[in-house]
Amino acid sequence: MIELRVDECDRPGATAKMLSNRISAGHRSWMVALLVALVLGCLALPPTASGRAGGGGGYSSGGGGGGGGGYSSGGGSGGELELLFFLIELSIDYPLIGIPLLVTLIVFLILRYRGHRAEAPASGPQRRSQGRVDAWQHEQLVEKIQRSDPEFDGAVFRENFERAFVEIQRAWQSQDMSPVQHFVTDGIYEKFSLQFNAQRTQGYRERLEQIDVQQARFADWVSQGVFDVLTVEVRASMVDYRVAAETGKWLSGSRRAESFLEYWSFIRRRDVQTKTARGSLLGGQCPNCGSEVELNQFSRCSACDAMLRSGSYDWVLSEITQASEWRARNPQRRAVSERYRRQHDPEFSLQQLEDRASVIFYRKAAADLAGSIDPLRKMATDGFCEQY
Repeated sequence: MIELRVDECDRPGATAKMLSNRISAGHRSWMVALLVALVLGCLALPPTASGRAGGGGGYSSGGGGGGGGGYSSGGGSGGELELLFFLIELSIDYPLIGIPLLVTLIVFLILRYRGHRAEAPASGPQRRSQGRVDAWQHEQLVEKIQRSDPEFDGAVFRENFERAFVEIQRAWQSQDMSPVQHFVTDGIYEKFSLQFNAQRTQGYRERLEQIDVQQARFADWVSQGVFDVLTVEVRASMVDYRVAAETGKWLSGSRRAESFLEYWSFIRRRDVQTKTARGSLLGGQCPNCGSEVELNQFSRCSACDAMLRSGSYDWVLSEITQASEWRARNPQRRAVSERYRRQHDPEFSLQQLEDRASVIFYRKAAADLAGSIDPLRKMATDGFCEQY
C-alpha cells in the first residue's frame, strides 16, 4: 500500500516523485517490459510511405525520416519517435502522469496508421493497383486536346512518358537530377534536390529495381488561364528498398516488386503547339531547335538558349500525386484563379504560383537543414533574412 505524508507533497512534482519511488522493483520491471512491448508494437507497423520518386514520406528539419515526399519543419516520424521515448522515460519515473500520455500517443499512432491504410491503393503481387481511367475516357481526352493542338499524338506522348518515368526513377536512385532537369519545373527540381541532401546527410539511398510501367492513360486535361495541365494516370510496379550509401548494405524495404498508382501532371503554355518534326522534351530533344537536349549552366538549351523547363516550349513535369490524394477537378479553386486573372493580372498563372511557392518552401527547408539563410536568400526579403 502506498502512503503519503502531507509534508512530502508540498512542493511541485513531489506527489509523482513519491509515487515513483514507492513502486516495488518487481512492478517496475513489469512496467518496463510492458512499455518496451508497446513501443516494439508501434515500430512494427509497416510504413505507408514509399521510397520511390514522389512516393510520399516525410522530411523533418529536426532529423526525422527524410523519405520520398513532404516536408515538415517541426515534425515527421522523427519527432514522434522522440516523443515516444520521452514518454517512456516519463512513465518509468512518473507512472501516473506518463502512462496515460503514452497510451494516448500509441492509440493515436495506431488509428492514424489504419486511416492511411484505408486510403492507400492496394499494392503487391496479389492485389494489383487498379486505375480509375478506362480506355474510352483516355481517348476522349486525346480528341479534346487535338481540337486545339492537331499534331498532338497520344501514343507518342505515352511512349515518351514511359521513358521519362523510368528516367525519373533512375535519377532518384542516383541522387542526381542532371539527366532529367530539362523536363521538370523548378519546384520539382528543388524538392528532389532537398530530398537528396537529406538522404546524403542520413547516409542512405533508395535502390529501385524491376521498374515496369504497366499502364499509362490520360486522366485529366485542363486548358484554362496561362497554362494547359495534362495529368497522366500511371500504374507501375518496382522493387523499392533502402541501402547504406557507402556500403550498399540493405537497411529497409521489400525485395519484392509492388504495384502502385500515381498521377503525374505536366504543364505547357496554352499557345504552344506540338511540333512533331522537332521532337519533344520527354523524348530528349529541344522542341525549339530540334537538337539533342544539352543544358548550359543557366538551365537553357546550349544550342538555342531556350529556357526549356519553363513550359514555354513543351510539356514539363510539375507534380506527382499519390492515388489517395488526387482529385480530377476543383471547380471552385479554378474559378477563383480565373476571376483573379481576368480582373487583376492577365498573365497570372496558378501553376506558376504553386511552383514558385514550392521552390520557396524547399529553399526554406534547405536553409533549415544547413542552419543558414543562404539557400533562401535570393527568394526572400532583406527583412526576412535578418530575422531568420
